[in-house]
Amino acid sequence: TKAGGDLRHYIDVTELHVPRAGMEVHTYMKDGQVDNWDLFEKMLDYCYAKVIRSPSEHHPALFTEAVWTTRPAREKLAELLFEKYQAPAFFLVKSAVLAAFANGKSTALVVDAGASQTSAVPVIDGYALVNAAVRSPIGGDHLAAQAKHMLSNMHIQMLPIYSIQSKEVIRERERGRYTLKTLPAGLTHSWQQYMLKRQYEDFCHCVAQISESQYEERQAASVPFTHYEFPGGYHQDFGPERFKLTECLFEPTLGAPHLGELYTLFRPV
Repeated sequence: TKAGGDLRHYIDVTELHVPRAGMEVHTYMKDGQVDNWDLFEKMLDYCYAKVIRSPSEHHPALFTEAVWTTRPAREKLAELLFEKYQAPAFFLVKSAVLAAFANGKSTALVVDAGASQTSAVPVIDGYALVNAAVRSPIGGDHLAAQAKHMLSNMHIQMLPIYSIQSKEVIRERERGRYTLKTLPAGLTHSWQQYMLKRQYEDFCHCVAQISESQYEERQAASVPFTHYEFPGGYHQDFGPERFKLTECLFEPTLGAPHLGELYTLFRPV
């Protein structure tokens, strides 16, 4: 946000959830590596000042990186840590290797499912096989998009929780009765979409379920339903829909792009 002509940065979800006029939501990451170094420095400043609460020159730094991180990005990170933050020591390691070590394995196939992509990296004796690693542009954001599409087809309105002042208790599948808050003018599109996306993610966390076998409508309908209440008060049970929501990652005909998770998983093997 801009206050008096100066650019002000808010970091941490607590600050992000407060509606402020003119506040844009940005990320410094793209494709698993730092894309905006100015924002990245602001994040490091916040970590040292508010989280660690100690001068950076007192702490050696350990950073992880994706296997596809470029050499210029690694050099830029090392330069930043040594020259600006005066780190006494700095070590950069592949995230897949640390994930394997954290599970007591020096040889493993590490599957990392993130928000914007999913990767599969073979690790042999503590070394990541960079040439064998693959990634797919499907991740958690794809599930949120599928949830939005599914609820839209079911004519269920998803309201952001920040916009609800109060709501009444209603019967299942009855239209919600709620009162909207008076919000400040000038709320940006990026902030509103970020908050709305958080609601779809919460829906996925509460409702989505993965089938242990290939999806079948009759079998999915036999599993106990899950109840979910939306911010506006509307609530209902979800049955086969919650299996279909995740099955789109594996079955292209249910809405996933042609490149699916199974292709990503088995190609390195």
